[in-house]
Amino acid sequence: MDKHICPRCDRVFPEWQPIHFSCLAGRLRYWLFGATGLLLILFLVTNYQSVLAAISRDSANEVELVSQASSSASEVVEYAPADTELADESQNAAYKEDSGSSPETESPSIPLSTGHPTRTPTLGPTRTPIPTPRPTRTPTPTRRPTRTPTPTPTPAQPQFVCSKSARGEFSGVWQHYGARLGCPIQQNPIPNSEIVLVEQPFSNGHMFYFESGSMKFVIVKYGTGTEGSWRWFDDQWDGRNDNHCFEAQEIEPRIVRGFNLIWCTYPEIRDPLGWPLDIERDLNLELAQGFENGFILRDSDGYTHDLVYVLFHDGTYERVRYR
Repeated sequence: MDKHICPRCDRVFPEWQPIHFSCLAGRLRYWLFGATGLLLILFLVTNYQSVLAAISRDSANEVELVSQASSSASEVVEYAPADTELADESQNAAYKEDSGSSPETESPSIPLSTGHPTRTPTLGPTRTPIPTPRPTRTPTPTRRPTRTPTPTPTPAQPQFVCSKSARGEFSGVWQHYGARLGCPIQQNPIPNSEIVLVEQPFSNGHMFYFESGSMKFVIVKYGTGTEGSWRWFDDQWDGRNDNHCFEAQEIEPRIVRGFNLIWCTYPEIRDPLGWPLDIERDLNLELAQGFENGFILRDSDGYTHDLVYVLFHDGTYERVRYR
């Protein structure tokens, strides 16, 4: 039978063994011992606190047993001696009865025990009671009284008396803004059929032209929100020239007549107002009503959405619903 030599241990093993089983068993034994030692080290590392606690408990138990043994050994047993005088008297009396004379030499008396040895109780160590700490009373902070805010009185609306009241579609708006608008000049809104009212929208506002008899003026309203500012201009257009600046000739939609004159003449008007969005139109949907300190104006968009401009003489306006 052929044999092989193990390259690790240089020993001969039979051919039918694919590897040297004896050498493999030795290596497995070393591996098993190494893995066991490694697991033991890991267990001690991960549980060292528990092991230390167990060792501390064992040490405390041993100290307690030693102290108990020392306290038991300290108990001293004391024996009470016999009454030697009574024993001598009894022996002398017995000797006189027998011999009738006293002996020349007395034999030493042996002390006799008259009872069981008496144990003297020894007091053990007295435990000093540990005072129980009383909870410290934490002082409760005194709450400061909360100051109740005094409501700010709403300023009363100034009372005004008018000889006539506003009527028609804007009467509700006048009742709300009457203190600022003052008394009505017209009791009812003036329809566009009785006056000339033209409008042109811009990217950031409107221009309105108003004409009634000899009174002609232009309103420039800034902003597209619910409030803003506006300005009043007398109409100074001569009725002939529509080209007062180069910018107005090149843009579409066109700006003409009095709107062209104001837009071209005043850069402080042109810049915030922006560019036109449509041509000027007379839609016959506008309404206006004058008051002592302003007026109420409905444009074509207000006709569609039930909105009006309340324009005050201080240069401000508000956009509100009127019905």
